[in-house]
Amino acid sequence: MKLILTLVLITGFNLLVFAQNNPPIDETTKKISFTEVVNVDKGEKSKMSTKAKQWAESKGYVIKSITLESMNATGKLNVSYPSVVKGKMENGQVKFDIIIQFKDGKYKYNFTNFIHEGLKGKSNGGALELVEAECGRAQIANGSWNKIKSDTFVELEKIIPELKGNLTEIKAAENKDNW
Repeated sequence: MKLILTLVLITGFNLLVFAQNNPPIDETTKKISFTEVVNVDKGEKSKMSTKAKQWAESKGYVIKSITLESMNATGKLNVSYPSVVKGKMENGQVKFDIIIQFKDGKYKYNFTNFIHEGLKGKSNGGALELVEAECGRAQIANGSWNKIKSDTFVELEKIIPELKGNLTEIKAAENKDNW
């Protein structure tokens, strides 16, 4: 009886954890995609492009291309997770693409293509859309794989407001001179 109750509680806990970590999936690409169109009153695309470039460089992201209309960059987050060896921790990185498109008065950001790579090269989890790590449970246990995904999304929830705040400063700076 205790075993059944324990199994029910563990299953219920796992369902609760997974329900809270459902990232947005793009219907077209079937990839995790955090995207939003943000209006910026009096925001000129040239100023937003410059501010986005400065923000990306300050975060250590690699800018692949930038024009007045868009910026493509690659970011990475460091992640730590329990090893399959009891009592040991592993480290890796989750790399992702950042696409920001600019128009006068608004911009659209998209964080997508999340890929986990182990720092030692052998424990590459692959795309975060996967239910299990690409390298298998022998390298990254399911609990560790879920932690990698969860930690990535928690960090992203900090990064996005930073970006939005940085590009919204344009509006505040313009209004300051226009009193």
